[in-house]
Amino acid sequence: MSAIKSFGCALLAAALLPAAGMAADNVFLASPAKNAALIPQVPAFKHAVVEEYVGKRFISEGVVIRKSFIRDGKIVIPPAGLLYSSRGSNAGPMTANEYWVLGRRVTDVSEESQLVVIKNRTMKPGEMVNLLPDGSRALHFRSVSVNMTGGQENAKATFGILKANGNYYGTNFVVNGGGPLLDVCGGYKGLGLEEGIYSLDKDAPEPLQHNTFFGNSIAVAGNSCLIAGKITGGEVEVKEFVTPALKKIWLTFEPRINGAYAAGESVAVGDAMVKVLSVTADSAEVSLTTRDGKTVTRVFSGLGSRESALRLPGSAADRDKYQMFSGDGSVCVQAAMLHPQGVLTADGKVRLDLFSGVFSLDNPQPWPADPRFNVRLDTCASCRLLGEFLMENAGEIMLDAKNNVVEGPEKYFRIVIDEFDGKKVLAWHFEDADGNKSPSLASFANGAHIDLAANFENSSVGKFGNRTAELSFAKELAGKGMVMKK
Repeated sequence: MSAIKSFGCALLAAALLPAAGMAADNVFLASPAKNAALIPQVPAFKHAVVEEYVGKRFISEGVVIRKSFIRDGKIVIPPAGLLYSSRGSNAGPMTANEYWVLGRRVTDVSEESQLVVIKNRTMKPGEMVNLLPDGSRALHFRSVSVNMTGGQENAKATFGILKANGNYYGTNFVVNGGGPLLDVCGGYKGLGLEEGIYSLDKDAPEPLQHNTFFGNSIAVAGNSCLIAGKITGGEVEVKEFVTPALKKIWLTFEPRINGAYAAGESVAVGDAMVKVLSVTADSAEVSLTTRDGKTVTRVFSGLGSRESALRLPGSAADRDKYQMFSGDGSVCVQAAMLHPQGVLTADGKVRLDLFSGVFSLDNPQPWPADPRFNVRLDTCASCRLLGEFLMENAGEIMLDAKNNVVEGPEKYFRIVIDEFDGKKVLAWHFEDADGNKSPSLASFANGAHIDLAANFENSSVGKFGNRTAELSFAKELAGKGMVMKK
C-alpha cells in the first residue's frame, strides 16, 4: 500500500442510516466477492506479539467490505457489510489476554458465555441451521461423499460453523455411517487383539473379516459436539449439536497492574485502593476500597492447589472464586491463578492482577463511542472464549459522487469514492488513521462494487485475501498462456 499522505480534501461523510436493532437485510456469514480489492498491509493498523501467561500470542487488525453493490445511482454497503476485525488468541480472561480495539490495547478482564443446543434436525447437503437468533452464526452441511461397500452405501458428511465474519471455524465436524461401517462411538472398545500384524485372507477369523470398516457418529472439538443419527448421501440426521457463544465481555483500556503483595501492603488501582489483609499457604484475604469509601472484601481460597486452576479460564464459576469487583464494576481484583510462576511466592506473597476503568459490552450492542457500528464478539469452535472482536455497520451505507466518504468507527479508517458516474465506480481508495492511502482500487472489480480485504496480517482478512489472490494469479497465468489444451 502506498504511504502517500492525503492532501486533506474537503470530503463529505456518507450517511449511515439508523437501524432499530439488527437489520433484517444484513449480510452475516457472507464473504467479500472473489474479485474484492486487496490491500496486503495497512500501515496504521496495529499488530503485536503479546506475552501472556499461556505463552506468546499474535494480535492484529483488519477490515473487510462485503456484498457491496450499485443501486439507483448509489453505492450501497448493506448492514454488517463493513467489518472491522481484531483477532487475538482465544486465551481468555485471567491470562493477561489483550486485543487491539481501533489501535488501542484492551485487556480481557472477564467474560460470560452461553451454550447453543440444537436437536433432531434432518439436513441435506448445502443446508444451514441458524445457531443464533439474528442469523450471525450457522451450522452448515458443507459436503458429503458416498462410497459403496459390499453393495451398501456409506457416507462421510462434513459440517462446519460459518461465522459472522464470513469465514468458517478452523475445525470441521466429520461423521461417517451407513452400510457395514462399525460406529466406534457406540461403545466400541477396540478389536481385542494383541499388538501385531494380522493377515486379512479368506481364513482370517473374526473380528478381522467384518469389523474393520470403521465409522463415527460423533464429531467433537472442545466445547462443540455433533451427534449424528442416520447418515446417507442425501441427508444426515443431526440428533444434537452443541457449541458455545459469547454473551458478554468486560474489558479495560487501562494498563493491567500485576504484582506480588505481602499481608499489609496496599496498591492504588485507578481511584481505588486494594489492600492484602492476610496471606496463608492456601489463601489470601483482599479488600477493595473505592473513592466513595465503600469496601468489599474477599478471601481467595485453594491457592496452593493445582486442581483449583484446572478449569480456568473457561469456567465462569471457577473464575468467580478468584475475582472481586467494585460495586460499580469499574475496578477488578483477580488472584493471578494462571501466572507461570504460580499465584503464591516463596516469600509469602500473593500475585494479583488489578484492573481499573473496566466496562462491559453485550454481544451484540452498539459501540458506545460510535453507535453507527455494532460490536460483535466471537469465540472459536473449540472453546467459549473471545477469539475475535468485530465491529459492523448497523445500518445501510450509501455513497455517491457528492456523499463520497464513509468513515470507520471513531474515524479509524475511511473509504473514499473518487469518481463515480452513477453506474460504475471509476476510482476509489482506502485511507488509514495516519493519512496513508491506497492507489485506486476500482480495477479489481471493474467498478462493479467496492468489496475489500485490507491487512492480511489479520487471519480473518488473510483468508479472504489469499483466496482472491489465488484466483487473480490463476487468471494472470491464463493470460500468459499457461493453459493446457489439445
